[in-house]
Amino acid sequence: MPPLIVLPSGKSVYAEIHSRTSGGSPDIPIIFIHGFLNTTLTWVPMLPYFTGYTRIIYDMEGHGNTPAGDAPITISSLAQDLNDILDYYGYDEAIVVGHSAGTTVAMQFAHQFPGKTELLVLMGPLGLPLPRDEMMANADLIRNMSMEDMVAHVMQWLGRRGKKDPKIRALVRSETERHDKLREGVARHMEAVAQYIFAGVGDVETWVVRGMDDRISHEKAAESVRKLVHGRMIVLETGHYFTWENLDAAVDALDRALGG
Repeated sequence: MPPLIVLPSGKSVYAEIHSRTSGGSPDIPIIFIHGFLNTTLTWVPMLPYFTGYTRIIYDMEGHGNTPAGDAPITISSLAQDLNDILDYYGYDEAIVVGHSAGTTVAMQFAHQFPGKTELLVLMGPLGLPLPRDEMMANADLIRNMSMEDMVAHVMQWLGRRGKKDPKIRALVRSETERHDKLREGVARHMEAVAQYIFAGVGDVETWVVRGMDDRISHEKAAESVRKLVHGRMIVLETGHYFTWENLDAAVDALDRALGG
């Protein structure tokens, strides 16, 4: 088990900080939030392209190397974890980038901790309002379905390009299978996100990024979020796994949002 940081709540969280190697003041970090059945590996491919920023990646509770604690997991507690990670590293604001279910945590953070979000980038967001009953049922499926069925289900989220690439398929399979013994934590996490109700993001500049071939964050879903956050939209040629299926486009999208 890699070393974990301990938050004020007592939670142990796997997190990495990558210091910037260029750029001037102020040092406002980018913190990246992954989605269901994913880990920091979602973001690792992007890190070398943004060395002008301090970059923070972490495994959310119940995922990867971060265990699920005994306390209830809620959307508010997940936002609190993000805030505590920033505090741990000595930052009081950040550029927040979320993917898939991680976008709900990003939006909740912007609402729950006003003034701490410099910029919000929502990649492949879940459509709002969330289908609560469906997500609660899916949480039970995660607890009970076979791993092979779970892998097959997740593979459907790939776009045409990803489905044809054996390396991408192998990566998706590996990320899914590593959660076999973490099912209860993932299910509890999904139940927490299912309770998310959009409450605004303040006046934070927000970008929504969707894939043309994304079955999760399809046009209607992404547009439902864009309208609520009064944001700008970027459309990429990719499925749901942006950084694995079309890294160049994902990098360009974040660079555009950052004003590059």
